Amino acid sequence: MPRSRSQARMPSGAPGCRRKATFVTDRNPACLAAVRCIVTVMNRTSPWLAARSWDDLTEATIDFLEGRLDKSPSHYSPPAEETSGLIGSLAGMNRAGFLTMSSQPGLMEEHAGNFQRAYVDGACSEETALTLESGLLLTGLVVITLTPEDDSSSTIVVTISDGEPCTFVGRSFPDDLDYYRNGDPGLDAALDAMWRVQIFDPVWGRNDVLWAEVNRALSG
Repeated sequence: MPRSRSQARMPSGAPGCRRKATFVTDRNPACLAAVRCIVTVMNRTSPWLAARSWDDLTEATIDFLEGRLDKSPSHYSPPAEETSGLIGSLAGMNRAGFLTMSSQPGLMEEHAGNFQRAYVDGACSEETALTLESGLLLTGLVVITLTPEDDSSSTIVVTISDGEPCTFVGRSFPDDLDYYRNGDPGLDAALDAMWRVQIFDPVWGRNDVLWAEVNRALSG
């Protein structure tokens, strides 16, 4: 998916980062203010503002990925071009209850000093998180699961741009899902119960394992 906030990549996202290191969770006040501004300018009939359940959020994310919505609470614009080949896989994850928040394909551009590990970052119920953990055993993929109370500041590099580390996974904070809140008590309760799951392929440039394996695990 593209990258979310100022950060890394999400269901859609900004083009690759240059110079400024970004995280799958970036709590830069300016970034937070910019994203909240997106929500305030959204039409009041927006699916994001009308959402009352987890299913409503995953359905809206699918609409965003497939081009029926041009913004999300954590993305300024439609999915990045590099995400085009991942849309079907990301939509499948959302249909299975895994809300994709950020992602990127594996990539190797040795001449330019650009390298990417395939990854996807999202949120889901405890049951789905444990399903992913068990279903991805022996696949060679790395799965990071975090409970709603967990606060993690790990730094695992998944993007090198112009020879410099640029995008990271392993960071998560309890308020990361606040971007999706719209004041509905039922939705707030659902968000409060969700686990964070980050999955990445440790092999730089490989892009033919993670997407199929994650969807297989979710369907199993």
